Amino acid sequence: MQDPVPEMKLIDRRSFLELSLLSSVALWLSRGASAATDTLYSPPAKFSSLDDLPATAITPNGWLRTYLEKQAEQLGYHLPDVSGMT
Repeated sequence: MQDPVPEMKLIDRRSFLELSLLSSVALWLSRGASAATDTLYSPPAKFSSLDDLPATAITPNGWLRTYLEKQAEQLGYHLPDVSGMT
């Protein structure tokens, strides 16, 4: 029976550097060829800058509204202690 995973061939440092340099040059040269295919795909749309909203534009509902109302009541009760003003 034949081993499904063939043994890897070891290469020396010089061969590794030569192969990596050749593959880097091939990738660099192929960038020019891929520029023609870039026109086939449109880039994703860029979002415009965020606009400022007035403070009343967003109103909480549900559990968030209940939580914020409860927090406001409790903070109002302790406001003199927190602010240092009487």
